[in-house]
Amino acid sequence: MKSEIRKRIISIFLTCIYFISMTILSMHLNESYSLAGIYNALSIQDISEGLSYMNAFPITDQEGLKQDSYVFEITNTASKRIKYIVEFENIKDSSCESLDYQYIRYSISKDNKNFSNPTNMSQDGYLMTDVISGNAKQTYYLKFWIDSNAGNEILNKCLNFKIKITQFDIADKNS
Repeated sequence: MKSEIRKRIISIFLTCIYFISMTILSMHLNESYSLAGIYNALSIQDISEGLSYMNAFPITDQEGLKQDSYVFEITNTASKRIKYIVEFENIKDSSCESLDYQYIRYSISKDNKNFSNPTNMSQDGYLMTDVISGNAKQTYYLKFWIDSNAGNEILNKCLNFKIKITQFDIADKNS
């Protein structure tokens, strides 16, 4: 009799543990899916008519800042603020060798007036990190040119690019 009671108590205990575990697991799975929805909320759109730098040559920062901007817009369809990275991605073209990032200077702005200090692009194409409010749009203006210090090593190189965004966090109110 005692053995039968012990088996039932153990069975009830294991059943309770199972249901508690499944409840906790399902709560975490639901959270993951809602986060995935937020992280798929950013999109990017080309606003400018594109830029063509056929036969481009090295120029100074002053000349580079006078050029037309490449304009793009990022849209957040989620209700939460999202942090993201804006990157310049060189698209490989089999017809010519790609221009190395170290020869590209750039400056970026949100208002087409206050551009960042001109700087050489990093080897990973990183341009900036920013935060966008929920259900908002942000327009960016990017100017880029070949560094005036570049030598003959840039001759016959191609620059085919796209702007890429990488979402990486849900921003708190202080970000």
